[in-house]
Amino acid sequence: MDAALRGEAVDRPPVSIWRHFPNQDQSAADLAAVTRAWQESYALDFIKLMPPGDYATIDWGAESEYQGAAGGTRETTKYPIETAEDWRRIAPVPVDAGFNAEVVRACALVREAVGPDVPVVQTIFSP
Repeated sequence: MDAALRGEAVDRPPVSIWRHFPNQDQSAADLAAVTRAWQESYALDFIKLMPPGDYATIDWGAESEYQGAAGGTRETTKYPIETAEDWRRIAPVPVDAGFNAEVVRACALVREAVGPDVPVVQTIFSP
């Protein structure tokens, strides 16, 4: 992986695949365990951590549930913003509490499980 990132010749390109794990993505420990098992099953060169796609909105009150989508995505069942007035209730949320903290903890657990040689990438959504 390091050689490829440096632009050096490699025996094959780095490979990874990722997917959602909707039955394990609500807890850091479960997400870390299933992610490690996925990486080991396919000998992936890097890991893209896959918390639920709405993880960044959960601490503001969004709710979702897995309803059987083939890709493992969850359906939003409650939106924190339903009226213009709802925007007044939105306040900063700390990254070290709530569901954001679960995602950060999952990253740390995956890093601990796979060691320093497997890159771990976490999606950070931009508004």
